[in-house]
Amino acid sequence: MTRATLRKHLALAVTIASASMAFFCPPSVHAELPEQLEATEAHSWLGMVATGSPEATEAAVRVLESGGNAIDAAVTASLVLGVADPDASGLGGSTYLIIRLANGLAVTIDGTAPVPGRFDLEALQAAAEAGTTTGHQMAAVPTTLAVLDLALRKYGTITMTEALQPAIDLAEHGFSLSEIQITWTRWYYDDLLAASSYFPFLIMEDGKTIGTPGDRICNHDLAQTLRRIAKEGVSSFYRGTIADQIEADMVSNGGNLRKGDLARLRVTEHHPVSTTYRGVEVLTVPSPGGGDALVEALNILETFPSEFLAEDSLDRHHAMIEAVRIARADRANSGAVMLPAGMPGSSILSKRHAYARAQMIVPGEALAKTAISGSVDPECLPAGESTTQASIIDAHGNVVSFTQTLGRGFGGKVATPGLGFPYNNFLEGFRVDKPQCPGFLRPFAPCHNDMAPSILVFHDESILAFGTPGSNGIPSIMSGVISNLVDRGMSLRESVEAPRVLWGGIPSANIQAEIAGAVTNAHMDAPMGYEHPLLRIHFPALPIDIVDFGGVNAALYNPTEGAYTGVIDGRRGGARQRPQSRGGLQPRRMMAKLPPKTQVPGVLYKKERARVWLSVPALVAMPGSPPVLVSHARRLVGTSPRWLIEARRHAAWPLYREGGHQVKKKVRIVGFDCAEDEHAAVLLDMSGEFERRVDVINERGQIQESLAELMLAVGPNAQLVVVVESKRSRLKFPLLS
Repeated sequence: MTRATLRKHLALAVTIASASMAFFCPPSVHAELPEQLEATEAHSWLGMVATGSPEATEAAVRVLESGGNAIDAAVTASLVLGVADPDASGLGGSTYLIIRLANGLAVTIDGTAPVPGRFDLEALQAAAEAGTTTGHQMAAVPTTLAVLDLALRKYGTITMTEALQPAIDLAEHGFSLSEIQITWTRWYYDDLLAASSYFPFLIMEDGKTIGTPGDRICNHDLAQTLRRIAKEGVSSFYRGTIADQIEADMVSNGGNLRKGDLARLRVTEHHPVSTTYRGVEVLTVPSPGGGDALVEALNILETFPSEFLAEDSLDRHHAMIEAVRIARADRANSGAVMLPAGMPGSSILSKRHAYARAQMIVPGEALAKTAISGSVDPECLPAGESTTQASIIDAHGNVVSFTQTLGRGFGGKVATPGLGFPYNNFLEGFRVDKPQCPGFLRPFAPCHNDMAPSILVFHDESILAFGTPGSNGIPSIMSGVISNLVDRGMSLRESVEAPRVLWGGIPSANIQAEIAGAVTNAHMDAPMGYEHPLLRIHFPALPIDIVDFGGVNAALYNPTEGAYTGVIDGRRGGARQRPQSRGGLQPRRMMAKLPPKTQVPGVLYKKERARVWLSVPALVAMPGSPPVLVSHARRLVGTSPRWLIEARRHAAWPLYREGGHQVKKKVRIVGFDCAEDEHAAVLLDMSGEFERRVDVINERGQIQESLAELMLAVGPNAQLVVVVESKRSRLKFPLLS
């Protein structure tokens, strides 16, 4: 189906989309911008979740409210997206995830999908010649579940069974169809029916009739698969009964994926690739993800004056296009193998390299292909299409951004009967006709892509988690948003709403422009010397056209105000939501790394003389003001009402130890003593409520609820003494003095 044909079928879609946006979006501060570009925004004091699905956002918020951290919420959201967003994610795809813990530790989890160990090259060559992008033969090894399992085991606080439950419930009872899902279904309708007699029934009620927004779609097969994973463990997918089913289906339908490929998969952690953009720290995923192209593009743009990039001018658009062109070409020229800056082989990510490349850019003159790409075929880099992204910040300052994909919309458009999820079509991205390409198909080769979930740390310690779908256009979209924030001084919402001019995206047009606001036809009419096609999108636009410009999901924490902001791009929609209650446990690994701590010797009331220590954050009292917490981020909490917010954010993290070993059994607070009689009744009442409301210390030895309310109740001059009792000893220590 061509785009021209689809436009005829979607004549009514623009009206529907516009009406939906008007209902969902508050009025924009920029009246000149089309309604389809208007972003939605939310604010909170307790954390923020922004995903491409209302169901995923709601599930993640529930996790935070029940005491989980950002990693728990992200894993839960990812699994729910596999149900509610089957065109872009699922168990058959891949996920890239970046985490920054509240103590500053940052890691990425590499979800690169490897090529199966054996494949039929002739069959894939024939498929490429025929333009076929569907079928079992296109599937690489799925990594999403392995990535989520590693993230949860190392940095989460809930079990995989708990994380799976919202996705199971949603698959069983149904999710609500969105406009973007209907758009992709229309676009791929013929391919969906031709590729499989089973999969269409998972996304259309009768296997052939496209639904309308709000229709509910159930996937009982997927619910059963998720239950099996919850019961048997993630190993069942990669080495057990589910792997057996996958292999049998692949053998029967000419696929290359085997149980041995699944069992061989190992996902790994890496340091983020990073740079600074005018002093703003940028953390993103290294290659084979797309963060390397983003880093080099930003390094090139940084060589231009900020005032130059703040202007709405043709020269600005030209510089941003060329920066991304160069970065993507360098990535291809280096074999798309990037290393963090400072390591051998990482010179193209250095500021020095960026400065040299920036000298090639001449305003008004497009660089020749040969000047940029050297000996590498510019078509060597792969392209994806349908992707989804989520950003989450919890009340403790833990931050997660992840992006996941199936390749094209609905991946290979095939699924194993009874399992309920589509396979990716990542092998489409490899060259099967040009052995000289770094992307030539080879056994176990990584499937490169442009996904670049990122985290930004600003001068005032504000933290932004964001990312976007958008295929080859991701580096342009991400660098544009960052420049809007830093160079143009826009708010987060304004930065996301601003009209975009992109390099990359769909193969038929290398330059794409949204003609709106300050981006005019006059801009695009000016000669820049490009031999590439230019695609202009006028508004109101068809949904199938506007999705090429991405869909940013962003979550921002501002420590100065103690406030969180969530923004969802109007181009693809989604949902942002704020938790209504605190919650948010610290990751297990973080407990051992959380400075500063004060070791307070315990006082034993039994004859037993085992050495007992309680590890708590440093607590100080300032003359004439309420006690304040000195957090791991070294932020002093003032005497304003913001103190309550900060006290709730930074829980008192006691870690009960006996003989230097963490106590695994439950420990409970059994009483409170107060130096001033007038506070005794308040303390007694609150201690009883505190015990009823929470299990103070869980099985992992972590406190589950802040003592902030108790601190506030006793007043600035009281001495609060907490008594902790276990089966072996009784401990009394001053909490505030």
